[in-house]
Amino acid sequence: MYNVKYYYLFTAVKTCNDLMVLGYSDGWYTIDPDGPNAGVDPFMVECNMTTENDTAVTIFHHDFENRTYIDTPCETSLCYRQNITYNYTLQQMVAVINMVPSCEQRFVIECKKMRLRSYAAWFNRDGKGSYYLGDMDRNTTTFTCECSLTASCNTTSQACNCNTNDSVWRSDTGYVTYKPDLPVTALAFGDHGNSGEEGYFSLGKLHCYG
Repeated sequence: MYNVKYYYLFTAVKTCNDLMVLGYSDGWYTIDPDGPNAGVDPFMVECNMTTENDTAVTIFHHDFENRTYIDTPCETSLCYRQNITYNYTLQQMVAVINMVPSCEQRFVIECKKMRLRSYAAWFNRDGKGSYYLGDMDRNTTTFTCECSLTASCNTTSQACNCNTNDSVWRSDTGYVTYKPDLPVTALAFGDHGNSGEEGYFSLGKLHCYG
């Protein structure tokens, strides 16, 4: 007579949510999102089982999770580029993204005299430049932030707080939630080559729910 819990664990765990249903706590576990003998091989991920909405989170780490100073001065559009390297293959992450109801990545830009408007972009899983930050038109071709949806940017005529372009430290924050765009694979900025122009970026871990 086999143990149902462990039979399920080693043959059918596709996401962290499967483990949460079985009573497992936070930790690192091996999952196989597309099932045995198909697609990607099983791999290990971090699972957070203690979220407020009773849904487990599968967490994908990368090499730029800490707040990062934009340290290469340059002025032209997208002249500073930082590629993001994950601890997983793209195929592994996409297998989970396709399995779960939702995923997200948090993106924070801090700026002083550094505009985003026609100078910044982030790049999706296919390497395509994207110019939105938050729940808005994904087809915009000029960098647009969440504050523009409610006309609450520091300068209401601008589409991002950073576009105020003054000597005060400002920030723009948003989530990328459109699954076909995830994970974020690179970030690019410009307008930070002159005296007093500075910026930081923070890109969160990729979180997939369910």
